[in-house]
Amino acid sequence: IKSDPTIEATFSADPDLWVMAHPLELSRAIQNLITNAMRYGRSDDGQLRISLGVHRSEDGRDAVLEVADQGKGLPAAERERVMRPFERGEAARSGVTGSGLGLAIVDRIVRRSGGSVELGDASPHGLLVRVRFPLAPKAELKKSMKAQEKAARETER
Repeated sequence: IKSDPTIEATFSADPDLWVMAHPLELSRAIQNLITNAMRYGRSDDGQLRISLGVHRSEDGRDAVLEVADQGKGLPAAERERVMRPFERGEAARSGVTGSGLGLAIVDRIVRRSGGSVELGDASPHGLLVRVRFPLAPKAELKKSMKAQEKAARETER
C-alpha cells in the first residue's frame, strides 16, 4: 500500500490484544476488507483514504478492528444485503469487478471465532466496517502458545 501514490493509509493499535482465531482465516478476513476498500472506497478524486485500527472495546472484553474509507459509503438499506454471498452494493454497477463474496467471507470467519461484523458510516463520509472478536482468555492464550511452540519444534526436526 505504501508504494501506491493513490493510497493514503493510517494504522493504529492497542498493545497486547489477543483473539482466538485461525491466523490464516483472520488474515483472509483483513485482506478482504482492504480489497473491498480498494475497489469501492475511493473518493471522487480517485484516492483511497483508508484507516485501520485495532483497539480494546470499552467494556474490555473484545478486540475491535475498524476499517474505514472515505468513498461514497453504503446506504443503510443495503448493508444487510451485502453481507450475503454474491451480493454487492449499488457502487458495484460502476464497472468494478468482484464476486460479491468478500464481506460474506469476512462475516463467516468472524462468526466462527465468536465475533460479529457491523457496517456503518465513516466520518466525514464513506464506509466503516467494525469487527469484534472476543479477547482470548489468558489461560487459553498460554495453552495455545505452548501448542504452537511444540508444533514449531516438531517441524524443525
